[in-house]
Amino acid sequence: MKRITGLFLACGLLTAQQSENAQRMAAGSNPIFRTSVTARTMKAVNYRHRSGATTINFRGTDLLAKARGEAKVESKQGYIEIEVEFDDLQAASKFGSEYLTYVMWAISPEGRAVNLGEVLLNGTKSKLNVTSDLQVFGMIVMAEPYFSVTRPSDLVVMENVVRPDTVGKIEEIDAKYELLQRGQYARLSNPLMLKSDPKIPLELYEARNAVQIARSMGADRFATETFQKAEKTLAAGEAYQARKAGRKPVTMTAREAVQTAEDARAIGVKRQEEELLATERRQSVEREATAESGRSGAVAGRGGFGANDAGEERDRRGGGPVEAGS
Repeated sequence: MKRITGLFLACGLLTAQQSENAQRMAAGSNPIFRTSVTARTMKAVNYRHRSGATTINFRGTDLLAKARGEAKVESKQGYIEIEVEFDDLQAASKFGSEYLTYVMWAISPEGRAVNLGEVLLNGTKSKLNVTSDLQVFGMIVMAEPYFSVTRPSDLVVMENVVRPDTVGKIEEIDAKYELLQRGQYARLSNPLMLKSDPKIPLELYEARNAVQIARSMGADRFATETFQKAEKTLAAGEAYQARKAGRKPVTMTAREAVQTAEDARAIGVKRQEEELLATERRQSVEREATAESGRSGAVAGRGGFGANDAGEERDRRGGGPVEAGS
């Protein structure tokens, strides 16, 4: 077992920043992000290669105290297989209308967060069968706006708990990983005032959320082609729903829209970061060039003043310039 003391680099919006971002977004600019740091401790297990199956529990956090679960984890050739059952869950929307589902994450000792899969509710229960290429990791369940997120939120509702009979190597480790702070999605997506309608598949709500979040992050400008593909796929899903084509085509199309929108969001964020770095480099070069020009001008000025002073000194002593023909 490994203990991960995680420094959650919460890319969140602080009170002053929320006001600033509201003004930026009203002016048509993208929101900016700063980092705040909170701490959390979780446990990880080194599931020894091909050592057979073992069991680990899940326990609800203060956000979902009654939630519980049990996972069978088996190391096989080239991958880890995880079969988990959860109980006493509640709808993710209790944390805000922008949170539509739960996602189970694996966190490596180095802080890499891997989306293992969506935790879909069947009443208060859920089952999930997934695999991972990690060997050493802890597992947590978080409330998310859609299933294909690539960075976890900070709404940890369950975390793994090592049992007395859990088989695994015990070590103490530290890890750092980034989380999106609660409230950020609300301010980015201007939640869609989502009200659950059992006639509309959850996946269609998630697709609407994903596209709106991608747009608010600038994907429509910085990842235009991918974002337009997400919009068209969402429109196709909405059309299926409108003509009552059945749950299967709506769900399939909506999930594709979610994945494409997340790709557009990630591409857009990366390109904005690259553009920001390029702008900072250009401004740094321009500042240095301006400073160098100022220094050169100052040196030239000092040289001119020195020549004038020398001429004035000759005139004062009667040694001025000799006239022609004298």
